[in-house]
Amino acid sequence: MAAAGLAAIGPAPTVGITVLLVVAAILGCCTTVPGAALIGLLGWPFYSGFVTHSQGVLAITGTRDAVVAGLLVVVAVAASVVRVLLARAPQPQVEPEPVAIPVQRRAAAEQLQHR
Repeated sequence: MAAAGLAAIGPAPTVGITVLLVVAAILGCCTTVPGAALIGLLGWPFYSGFVTHSQGVLAITGTRDAVVAGLLVVVAVAASVVRVLLARAPQPQVEPEPVAIPVQRRAAAEQLQHR
């Protein structure tokens, strides 16, 4: 489905690369750092096959492909690193308020005993 959507974009490679960068960032947040690097690298075939060449043909067109692949990897890894850093950040400790436990009053208890 993603490939069909990218192919439908047509001659707007900036829109296609933006979509791929957003997808790489979202998926990078959900995985480990090595997994994010792999996600970034796997984004390049989608870019080359469906954004640059509309028929799904993979081709290296020069330094632009290396820049796009590097950008996809950097965005995915950065999202994963941010997730890891946020998970390790110290969380504020909230002390619970003391809860009053209801205690039966002595007078009420004595009235119950006399019945």
